[in-house]
Amino acid sequence: MGVGWQCAGRSGGVLGGSRVLARAGGCRTYYTGNRSNLGVLVVPQQQVFVIERFGKYAETLGAGLYFRLPVMYQIAYVHSLKERALHVESQQAITADNVSITIDGVVYLKITDPYKASYGVADPEYAMTQLAQTTMRSELGKMKLDNTLQERDALNANIVASINKAADDWGIQCLRYEIKDITLSVAMKESMAQESMAERTRRAEITRSEGKRQAAINVAEGKKRAVVLESEAAQIDQINRAKGEAQAIRAVAEAGAWSIELLGTAVQTPGGQEAAALRVAEQYVASFGNLAKQGNTLIMPAAANDAASMVAQAMSVYSTMQESAAGRQFVRSQEPEVQQLEAEDEADDEMQVAESQQDAGDDYISSSSGEGGEQAGKLTRTGSGDESPPQAPGRNSSNGASPPPVPR
Repeated sequence: MGVGWQCAGRSGGVLGGSRVLARAGGCRTYYTGNRSNLGVLVVPQQQVFVIERFGKYAETLGAGLYFRLPVMYQIAYVHSLKERALHVESQQAITADNVSITIDGVVYLKITDPYKASYGVADPEYAMTQLAQTTMRSELGKMKLDNTLQERDALNANIVASINKAADDWGIQCLRYEIKDITLSVAMKESMAQESMAERTRRAEITRSEGKRQAAINVAEGKKRAVVLESEAAQIDQINRAKGEAQAIRAVAEAGAWSIELLGTAVQTPGGQEAAALRVAEQYVASFGNLAKQGNTLIMPAAANDAASMVAQAMSVYSTMQESAAGRQFVRSQEPEVQQLEAEDEADDEMQVAESQQDAGDDYISSSSGEGGEQAGKLTRTGSGDESPPQAPGRNSSNGASPPPVPR
């Protein structure tokens, strides 16, 4: 009885009576037949022995010391429970967008059920690598090239799920699958390079256009802000100018009022009239000096060289203005008395109107009383049979005189 071994597709011969374990470089060993059992079995850690009794499966021995009868029990298979990495050879695959690529990978597996790994499949590791290749081609056919390059994690997860679903009966679990290299043809590489260059050019153009757009927006915003600030500055300037002019006008008005008040006080003092006449004469002479500077047309008085007459005329105007001002002041002082007299006149008129209305009412009452008496006398004469001609109303039947007035 002996042990056969495989490593990277190469098989070895039967080694009679010797125990061959896992070799370097991914090699694995398994027993293909009965071997001599000395009665004492020592199972190393992380290994299992599949024991047969008279050619039939009996038990699986884990790490430890065991005693079995040499003739009755034989070691059929030896499996390592360690996680192992197997290289999946490169192969051609076609993506969903009909692009041919060359891809390889690495699958990480672990034996979970030594019984199924021994009797469920002839070579579990070889079966696992072949299943990984077919599953990888199937998954790549469902994806486009761009998704294949960008979504490796999703592709690896789909491959692992598909392998575990199929390898459940083999007692092997696929822990991970990693894609090592994806090789494209030269034409496809050039096409992808051109596409990448075009995409980068497009992004550069978009970036430049966005920059120009943002710059134009910034310039417009700056101009808008400048216009707003200029308008606000102009508004503030106008407000300040208006306030300054108002204050200046107020100051001029106060100064004029103060000067007029001082002038009025000075005129009332002894010698004020003479001083005012002198001041008018000075202004008269000064105004003649500025006449030629103002325009080409001059209106000259008849006696331009007679300053005394002009001063007298100015003083007469001043006196007239004083008299009119005094008259207006007198009228204002007499306004309460005039208003009182007007009120009394209105009251007298109202009383006269009332008296006239009352006299008219009394006359109407008197005439109504006379007509009633005559009607009563007429009725009396008619009843007695004395017919006499009717008389005028309001007249006495004896002498034709008017009835006496009714006392008020």
